[in-house]
Amino acid sequence: MLDLVVDIRKRYRWGLLAIAILISVSVSLMQYLLYIQKGDAQVINIAGKQRMLSQKIALDGNAVIFEPSGQTQQHRMLLQHAVEQFVAGHQFLLQKDSSGQFLYLNDALKAHYFSSPTQLDLHVKQYISKAQQLLNNTDDFAYVDRSTFVSNQLEALLTKLDQAVKLLEQKSVQKVTFLAVLELLFWLTTIALLVAELFFIFKPMEK
Repeated sequence: MLDLVVDIRKRYRWGLLAIAILISVSVSLMQYLLYIQKGDAQVINIAGKQRMLSQKIALDGNAVIFEPSGQTQQHRMLLQHAVEQFVAGHQFLLQKDSSGQFLYLNDALKAHYFSSPTQLDLHVKQYISKAQQLLNNTDDFAYVDRSTFVSNQLEALLTKLDQAVKLLEQKSVQKVTFLAVLELLFWLTTIALLVAELFFIFKPMEK
């Protein structure tokens, strides 16, 4: 009888320990899920802001070229600020870790940024270069490529930037879905352990 009580106590302790571990892991997964959602929201927000900034660069660029000379300085300052933010956003999205791996780009995004036919990274750099040429040109715009800022040229860039946002959103959804499934598995395992305790610990105690 004494041996049975000792055995039951051991089972009970191991069962409680296993449940405590599973609950701790489940809570940790929840916290990590919230952390990922917060981080991904920031990245997606910056990627979305790139679309707005590209349009602002075109608007201010056209204003610098076509507005009366008395208003050029104000538009030039606005253009400079938009270009700086656009460059900073692009650099943020293409950050790498210490091992040289992209922090925010998966395979689909790397292909979108660096491979044909989209080559978004190249398109963005060319767009920045044209805007900076305009900023460096103080009075004569004869050598400035004005086609860069017209609607059909801008639309091509906007389409690529929009696709980058969609790919980032898909990447975020995939991570969240995986963690949600993992959390559900831990919950089911916890329930299974409770049922096992009922049959192997509490039922023998009734006898």
